[in-house]
This record gives sequence, structure tokens and C-alpha cells, in this order.
Amino acid sequence: MSNSSILQIIKQAAVEAVNSSFPCDIHVGVIKSVNPLVLHATDIDIPNDFIVLASSVHNSLSVNDKVIVAVQSGGQRFFILDKVVT
Repeated sequence: MSNSSILQIIKQAAVEAVNSSFPCDIHVGVIKSVNPLVLHATDIDIPNDFIVLASSVHNSLSVNDKVIVAVQSGGQRFFILDKVVT
């Protein structure tokens, strides 16, 4: 088997693995600070550099607000989708 054949098999396996998995997890987080923005989710505090806000929550967050967070696979981005209303 040639190196290019092995490479093609590995590439195909990687594509199938990505396609078969859900690209993010959904969590409930808590706003720990507003300025600078700090989110507590997945048992850690996440600084503003890793957070992306939905327009619906921009400028409406307060300390201790519970929020719905989509966590990108690998934990490199945290998308605050909305506030939790109880």
C-alpha cells in the first residue's frame, strides 16, 4: 500500500469522525463579571477572549445571570446564546 493510499484512508476517517459528531456541547453558565466579561462554565472561569455573545444578550448581562452556552469542540470558543429565565 502506497503512502498516498494510507494518507487518503486517514483523511477519510477524519472526515467521517467529524461528520458523525456534534460540533458543540450545550451548558448552563453563570456570569461572574461584566467588565471584563468572565463566564463560569464547564467548571472553569472563561475570560472575554474566548467568549462570543449573541446580539440578544449584548449589553444586557449582569453578574450572576445564568446563560445558555454552546461550547465549541475543543473548548476554544464559548457562545453565549441567551439568558436562562426561571
